[in-house]
Amino acid sequence: VLLAVGAILGRLGRFIGLPAGLLFLVVGMLMGEDGIWGVEFDDFDLTYAIGSTALGLILFHGGLSTPVDTLKCAWKPALALATLGVIGVTLVTAFGLKIFNPENTIAVCLLIGAILGSTDAAAVFDLLAGQKLKGRAKEIIEVESGLNDPMAFVLVFGFTAQVAYGTEPGMPLVWFLVEQIFFGAVLGVILGWAWLHILRKARVGPGLYPVLAIAAAITTLGVTMQLGGSGLLATYLAGMIIGNHSIPYRPTVDRIFATLAWTSQITMFFILGLLVTPSLLLEDNYHLMIGGALMALWIAFVSRPVVVGTILLVFRVPWRENLLICWSGLRGAVPIILATVPILALSTRD
Repeated sequence: VLLAVGAILGRLGRFIGLPAGLLFLVVGMLMGEDGIWGVEFDDFDLTYAIGSTALGLILFHGGLSTPVDTLKCAWKPALALATLGVIGVTLVTAFGLKIFNPENTIAVCLLIGAILGSTDAAAVFDLLAGQKLKGRAKEIIEVESGLNDPMAFVLVFGFTAQVAYGTEPGMPLVWFLVEQIFFGAVLGVILGWAWLHILRKARVGPGLYPVLAIAAAITTLGVTMQLGGSGLLATYLAGMIIGNHSIPYRPTVDRIFATLAWTSQITMFFILGLLVTPSLLLEDNYHLMIGGALMALWIAFVSRPVVVGTILLVFRVPWRENLLICWSGLRGAVPIILATVPILALSTRD
């Protein structure tokens, strides 16, 4: 029933101009502890596992749909936004949080800034699906969304260690960043080419071939994470390698992964909605609601426009495209999934 509702809401979201993920989130809230069915759900481990897997499938689909020409024309500004841009948004957001709530420590401000630092691939891909834009704006936004999650994850893990365990950021954080990006990129390329070879040589028939492609996405994600790299980066790159070469039953694979991407969005946002307990915000926590609203406005009107706009000026992106890219950095499931990291760390410490 929820999948059926999600499919209908996906169509409705495009009609009324709202991200489908927001509607799925509302459905989860309506089913949650304060909702119609009163489902009690607070399993952050399961949420993180499901969210990471869903993001991996979404990014693999994004890679399959990204022509290599897109990467060629957009990789420089997109890579700058995915690295320096995430760091810059983190710092400016932390600065705003410190202004609005001086009681927070600098480490906490940086942690929250890192959680809110990256865009959401699911929301961005949904927004841009079928859109025809002039210039490089669409390409830059898509590649940035596919590449910026690793930087955000690294910063969140680093600042979580500082907040939860008192670990000072420094060379360990830098090494962790290098390790995640290096192994993520290398394993993504290696596994992408390996799975491309398997997909071309396998003779499993049209029914099982999409299953093999799904296995390619999930094993790339899991193996890379187990070996210390960014599974999300690896999955995106592997999808891009496979998507830019001929494979059997390509139309079927594209349709299956489009379906999987939507199913992943519905599942991910629904579970995140279950985690939300609105009544907690009404129990003398109005300052959290006001602070959250102020931070949303700060990110929309200050953090991303200032940082992204400045970086794109270096690459001489026309001002109209610059403005569009500044305002297309949608936040969605990724910050909520990242927020589970410090929660899990603090619960483990306690």
